[in-house]
This record gives sequence, C-alpha cells and structure tokens, in this order.
Amino acid sequence: MTEYDNVLDVDSLNPGKQMFEKMISVPPKLKVPFVLRTPEMSAMHHDTSPNLRVVQSILKDTLEVNLLNKRMK
Repeated sequence: MTEYDNVLDVDSLNPGKQMFEKMISVPPKLKVPFVLRTPEMSAMHHDTSPNLRVVQSILKDTLEVNLLNKRMK
C-alpha cells in the first residue's frame, strides 16, 4: 500500500476494511479524457511549495480530490 492508500483508509468510514476496493478506486472525473491538461500537469510537476500546495489546489479544483487531511496538517 502507498502512503495515499493509507491516508484514504484512515479518513474512510470503514478504516481497515475493503482495502482492495479503496486501492483501485478512481475519482470519477479522472475517467474523463484530458481532464488534466498539460498546463496543470506541468504546474504540478514543478510544484516545490511546502506540502505541495499547487498540486493540492489543482486536484481539488479539477478532480474534486482533497488531499488535506488531519495527518497532513
């Protein structure tokens, strides 16, 4: 499991259960072709801000994925 998988599990309604389902889940908007365009990908790649603020902002705005949680604050 990755760190992201662990964070997703801890913040879920059923920590420690249905791990496979959580690991293979994909944000619905990520299924849309080209939803993350080159400018967004480039900005995320070059993000050197503390806690990857640019990445968090783009993922929240584009995919409605919130990476901020109680463990990252």
